[in-house]
Amino acid sequence: ALVGDSHALHLYPALAEYLPQRNVAWFDSQGVPDDSNPFAREIASFISEDAGLETVIVSAMWGLRGVDEMRLSSFVESLTESGKKVFIVDDLPEFPFDPFTCAYQVSILASSLCEMPRSRWDERFNEYRQSLDIIAARNPEVSIIGTNEAICSDTSCSMLQSGGVVYGDANHLNWRGSKHVVKHLLEEVDLS
Repeated sequence: ALVGDSHALHLYPALAEYLPQRNVAWFDSQGVPDDSNPFAREIASFISEDAGLETVIVSAMWGLRGVDEMRLSSFVESLTESGKKVFIVDDLPEFPFDPFTCAYQVSILASSLCEMPRSRWDERFNEYRQSLDIIAARNPEVSIIGTNEAICSDTSCSMLQSGGVVYGDANHLNWRGSKHVVKHLLEEVDLS
């Protein structure tokens, strides 16, 4: 099961394609997937009661929504207490420009129109990644899936991957991007 906001949804198409032997489902938390959200609590209850759902991936736009350690920890504990293995996706860079600029601006410096310095993303990322790590350290059934390396090198983050633009807007993956990031995710974690 995939639980979260639109940052979970953009992973769904490729997860469903790459894991055909699994019945991948997306549950829209309609906001931050933690115990402060009644939709998320209802989803957690449903998943906890379903013995057929063994693995839960939680993803959200953590940079915008923030991470409330106590509430997210309580949410994932309600899942792990029912025997679920939980993975939290650490989220992807948000770009300060639209992919249209990247894809269609004609320039000698075309690749630079598709990149931003890694340090720009790391400032925002580091604000919440530490909280995710603390939650995982408290619960051995929770793991963090790092996805930044699918988009960022040591020095920059780029919308150009896998032979084309991988974002549909400044912070959501398109189909190519979903496949690119999920392929990276599945190299990191065995979900089959």
